[in-house]
Amino acid sequence: MARSARVVDARKQPEFVAQSTEPEMPGIVECIFPIEVVSYD
Repeated sequence: MARSARVVDARKQPEFVAQSTEPEMPGIVECIFPIEVVSYD
């Protein structure tokens, strides 16, 4: 069950871009969609 999701401007969150891309495959990242997932058993 997704608890929250939001759109983040990649220019304002360079640490997210660094975690989400491969150095060997450069590309243009415009936005990031971080999703918080909470699960219950």
